[in-house]
Order: sequence, then C-alpha cells, then structure tokens
Amino acid sequence: PKHHHLSHHMPTSPNVSTTESSTTHQQHQQSNPSGSVSNSIINQQFPLYLNSALTTRRNVDASTSHHQQDSTTEIDPTTTHMQNIITQSANQYDGIIDQLDILVTCLKITGLSNQMINAILVDTMSSIIRKYYDSQRVQNMLFRYFEHQPAFFNVLLQDANFRRIVYELSERYSSCEFLAWMVRWIAEKSEYRTELKAVASGATSQYDVFQKALLDSLLKIAHIHSEGDLNSDMMKDFCNLCAHSECTYVYSQCVLQTISNRTQNPHARAHFRRISDELESHAIATSNTPETLLRKILFLIREHQLIDELPDVRVDNNTNPFTDITNSIVTMLSQHQTFASDIVKLYKHYTSNNQPPIEFLRHADLLKLLLQDLYNPKSPKPRSDRTKYIHLLSLASVRSPHDTEAIQSLKKAFVETIDVCSDKSSVRNLVHTMTALRPFTQHNVICMGILIWIQNVFNDPDSYGTSEPKNVKIYLSLIEEIAFKHQSLRPTVLNATKSLLQRKEGVDAMQAMDLHRLFAQIFIYILRLGHVLETIQCIRDVATHVDLTILRFIVHQVLGLVAPPYSTAFLQQFCELLCFSRTQDALKEKKGSSSVRQFISHALESKSLRPDANMMKVLQSYL
Repeated sequence: PKHHHLSHHMPTSPNVSTTESSTTHQQHQQSNPSGSVSNSIINQQFPLYLNSALTTRRNVDASTSHHQQDSTTEIDPTTTHMQNIITQSANQYDGIIDQLDILVTCLKITGLSNQMINAILVDTMSSIIRKYYDSQRVQNMLFRYFEHQPAFFNVLLQDANFRRIVYELSERYSSCEFLAWMVRWIAEKSEYRTELKAVASGATSQYDVFQKALLDSLLKIAHIHSEGDLNSDMMKDFCNLCAHSECTYVYSQCVLQTISNRTQNPHARAHFRRISDELESHAIATSNTPETLLRKILFLIREHQLIDELPDVRVDNNTNPFTDITNSIVTMLSQHQTFASDIVKLYKHYTSNNQPPIEFLRHADLLKLLLQDLYNPKSPKPRSDRTKYIHLLSLASVRSPHDTEAIQSLKKAFVETIDVCSDKSSVRNLVHTMTALRPFTQHNVICMGILIWIQNVFNDPDSYGTSEPKNVKIYLSLIEEIAFKHQSLRPTVLNATKSLLQRKEGVDAMQAMDLHRLFAQIFIYILRLGHVLETIQCIRDVATHVDLTILRFIVHQVLGLVAPPYSTAFLQQFCELLCFSRTQDALKEKKGSSSVRQFISHALESKSLRPDANMMKVLQSYL
C-alpha cells in the first residue's frame, strides 16, 4: 500500500514517512510563499533531525543538478542513509498532504469554525490510517532505520486521537511488535491507563500491560468506601479489561476473591465480592464460554481459597466438602430458576451443626432468584417452603452468621413484608400497604424484594390501578424512599424505573404520557442524590420510548441541576444525548434556550470533550 502523510491534527501514522511529508511541504512552501496551515505546524512538531533530512534532500537535489559538472562528489554514509529513506518515500508519494491542504482551505471558505475543521480533518486522517496501515512494512522500516526510540514518538503518543488509533490497530494487528511497543509505552504512563481499561483486547493481550492496568484499577476501587460510589463507566472499563480472555478472567477473579477473603473490613469484603459478581455477569453476557463453566470457575476459586484459609475444614480422600453445595447453587444460577430439591439441600447444610461458610450464599444472582420467588404475588410460595428461603436469605444478608438477634429480626421482616406483598387486596388499598412496608425499608435486602414486587405488579396487565397516576405516585414515593436510604440500591432503582417506563401493555397514549412524566421525576430525583452518570445513561436508554415533551422536560431539568466544571464522562454522555435525533426534535422549537446554549458553549470550549465531525455539526446547530 502507498504511504500517506498526516498533519498536526492527527500524529503521523506509523507507516507514514515523515521525511517525505516534510520534504513535500518544503517544496510546496517554495511555490506558495504565503504557506499553508499544515506547513507551519509540521515545522513546529517534527523533531530537529528531520530538518537535517530536509537539508540532505536539498543537497541531493543540488548534487543531481550539477552532476555533469562534478560527478565525483562524495556523500557521507549518513547522507546516503537518509537519501535511501527519502527516495523510497518519494517513489510512493500520493500527495495526500496536499489534498488535506485543499480540504482545509475549502472548509475555511465555507465559514466553519477551526474546531469543526479540526474534527473533520481528524476523521479524514483517521480513516486514511485505518485503510492503509501495513503492519509488516511499518515494522520492517522502523526497526531497520531506527536503532533507538525516535524522539517524535513521545510527541505522537501524547495526542489522544493518535492513541485511540493505536488501540484500534492493536486490536487488528495483535502480532505487530511496533504496536506492542507503543502500547507498553502508554501503559508506563499512569495518566493513560484509564484508556487501556476500556480496550477489550489488543492492548491488554500483553501480560505486563494487563497487570499494570489491573493494579491501577484495583487501587482506585480500594479507595472507594461505599458500594454505591462505583459508577457504571468504571465497572464497564474494569470488566472489559478483566474479561478479555479466559486467562485474564480467572486471574482477576482469583485476585478479587483473595482480597475479599483476607480483608478485615466487612464493608470492603462485600464491596469486592459485588465487583466479582458483576465481573462474572459481564463475562456471561459477552463471552462465548458456557455459563455453567463460568459459574463453576468462580465457585471453584472460592472453594479452594476457603479450604486453604479455614483450619477446621477437613479434606478426606481428595474430596471437596463444599462440592455438594456449590453444585446446587451453580445448577440454579445456570438455569435461572430455583429447584425445590436444591433449596432443601442448602437448607439442611445451613441448619446443621457443621455449617458451611456463608460466603457461598452471598452471590447477588442467587439472592435475586430467591427474592423473585418470594415476592411474586401471582405464584406465592407455601409457608413451609418460605421458611427455607427466608432462612437462607437471612443468613446471607447479616454481617455475621453468629448474630442470632439480627437474623431473627430480619426473618420477622421477611415474613411480614412477604405476607403483605402476597395479599391480592394489597394493591387496592395502597395507603395501608405502604404504611405496612415502610418500617422495614431499613433493610437493604427487604428493599430489593419490594422493588421486585412493584415490578411484578406493573408487569401484570390484570393488576389493579397501575395505569392511574394517583396510584402510581404512591408506588413511586416508596421507590424514592428506598433510593434515599440505600445508596447501593440506586442503580437497581434506576433499572426498575426504566423497565416500568418501557412497558406498553394496558396503557393508552394519554396515560403513557402522564406516567412517563412521573417516572421521569424519579430520574431527576436520583440525579439530585448525586447518582449522575448512571442516571444520564438511563435517560439515553429511554429516549426512544418517551414523548418529545417528556424528553425536553428531562433535558431542561438536568441542565437546571448541573453546573461547571463538568467531568469528561458527563460532557461526553450528555452531548451524545443532545445529538440523538429525537432529542434534536424535542428541542427543535427551543434550540436557542439559554441553558442549552450555555452548556454547549462550555462543552465546545472544554479541552476534555473530543467530538467527532458529526457531533460537532449537531452541537453547533444548537447555537
């Protein structure tokens, strides 16, 4: 493939001959005394030794023109070396840099701002790099001509756009040593490791790079004292990093389980256990590995670590004493439902004198399965079966399995709330129902059950009063109270509200608009509580399901609550929301409103936002 040249807006592609680019610029500048945008910047950005290359090229041209006068002119080895580079580059020159100069000139004539011109240029040059990159040729040329790291690499890799291209190319050319070197260089810089965590493969396929990125992630997680402080972007990046391959997944789970088992802080232990569960859920959703195997891996790690750390555990004839328990749990998790035989088996183990470690029950998906069975008003469990469910849930939810008083208190709360939610008349007398449930909202696990019950009520088309705003307000008041009391449940509240808003059965258009406005107020309430990024993500998810007036209401409410300085993640997410076609339609009549214009002006002036050409075009249309 031909080698192409890039200007300062995007650092030069690895297969680009920078010498040829600079030489062409020198010739172009001689024919164009006024110069061009690209000429001036290239002279500023490329290293000094390239200026020597320019001088060498001029000497070569001069020696060629006077060859007949002095055919015995000698050129030293360095000159010959640079001559070869220049000659090879010149033979493959396609004039891309001149085309880019013309593009910039035309865009300036149209009156576009420099920022938008830069965005268009970046997109154009990025596509050139992706199309013409030749990993083998780059590797041969660079390792042949440069014995040491070229000085301009540091300049290139400081550019965020170029690093993004490096990550993409490393995905496609995982065996390219040159790209591997650049990724390792990036990993050495702590300020760039956050970017590596968002890369699914290529960059993290190298163990040393993966280890540094994992350590950096764990150090950040360790400084978060509350479960609710983990935002979705942080978890997404962490899970992408750890679930890159089977090896990185198993290694990460071993590290998380070791930290969880050895920490003395119960909050930190639960925190890392939750992260481990979310990593498992992410791997199940994105991996081709069978779910049963992924589930079994996590429990095998827990089994062996507990055997090593608990002195009272006896292993006879290489028989694992916990296999029976973990097999029952893995079966239910893999089938996404509970089985009476497995529940009875677990109940017998955890009521025996030799009680197994409670850690096996503390799995988020297992607790959710048990709660779904108990808080389902359409198929309530018999009281004899409830006792077993409640015992397992109570043991898993208290801080210490030896705290008898806390276990009995939680069991009582389960019994009373399940009786209320199982009563079919409870939905007809909501004031009385909410009064009965509110005293037990101090328990996190009880609140999870109540949220499941509310979702079941709304998902039942035959349920009474779920389309009447006055009844919906009563349900939502309890949801707001749960969100206020339990920070860790706010993501669950957001997901529950999102599912309620997206339901279509049994609701006509006018009722849907009234209900959507009520549900939108839940988003705004949780935003007021400081749960920002996850709330914006939920708003983006439901943007296609709500009326334009509701969407306009949400946008203006959000802008009325936030104020600069904005985080990079918030700027990116909210600008993407503003670029949705439905959001543009919703704000069409009021694009000139002061709150929208002020936010967009601030966003465009911010150095942290890096919009592409399409986003830049849409954002400027609001102004």
